[in-house]
Amino acid sequence: MKKLKDGWEIKTLGEITTISSGGTPSRKKESYWNGDIPWIRTTEVQNCILNLEDTQEFITKEGLKNSSAKLVPVGTVLLAMIGQGKTRGQVAYLNFEASTNQNCATIIFDKNSEPKFYYQYLLSQYENIRGISNSAGQSNLSGSLVKAIKVPVPPLNEQIQIAETLSTWDNAIQTTEKLLENSRQQKKALMQRLLKGNNWLQADLAELAVISKGSQLNKNTLSDNGQYAVINGGIEPSGYTDKFNTESHTITISEGGNSCGYIGFQKEKFGVVDIVML
Repeated sequence: MKKLKDGWEIKTLGEITTISSGGTPSRKKESYWNGDIPWIRTTEVQNCILNLEDTQEFITKEGLKNSSAKLVPVGTVLLAMIGQGKTRGQVAYLNFEASTNQNCATIIFDKNSEPKFYYQYLLSQYENIRGISNSAGQSNLSGSLVKAIKVPVPPLNEQIQIAETLSTWDNAIQTTEKLLENSRQQKKALMQRLLKGNNWLQADLAELAVISKGSQLNKNTLSDNGQYAVINGGIEPSGYTDKFNTESHTITISEGGNSCGYIGFQKEKFGVVDIVML
């Protein structure tokens, strides 16, 4: 056990928690499913506070009894041990009693720990936790790896204060995100009204604009301070050139790669690489 200043210590999760995993009742038994016991999958563990309405599946008491699934209490922190893409390593704070599948580590804290503090800490360690799962030939997390994760242990009153402060910020962020989403929806509705006139005629883009396509440029010829930005479909220029340019006030559409379909508007003359120009 490593000591830090101001009464903080470093311990492993295994020292201050009870860690286990759940299970999946047989899908062949209809009597095991569509009951009243929430059943959480890793797809719902998305660095978030989980509420009952977030649950997508429920099991019955019979399904719970005849599987390795188990009920865990409010305040349990869930950690996704297996999952494609970004799922593995994500965490969730459980706001209700529930069961989980076998791919979720259920982390139940002792009475001297504030679960929301550790939810926030594990949230901040997402990349490091994923790194653990990629070490020593591992592609997923395991119970033993989760138990070995080192965490700070401040005095309980400090844990509570820190958790409350960060929760206040989370609430403010969620409020802002809801306002932004509402604004996006309002703009979308406005666009649909303004851009679809009742008596408007439709035409192909080729009838309204000159459409052309850029050509490949040797990356070695690009610089950081050329006269014209080189646009290849991304949001930021990939470099600058003095040789190629187009007209200003041009619409660009990316044809491939991760930015396929990205639409940009270029106010200034620019160099172009493999994108459609209108």
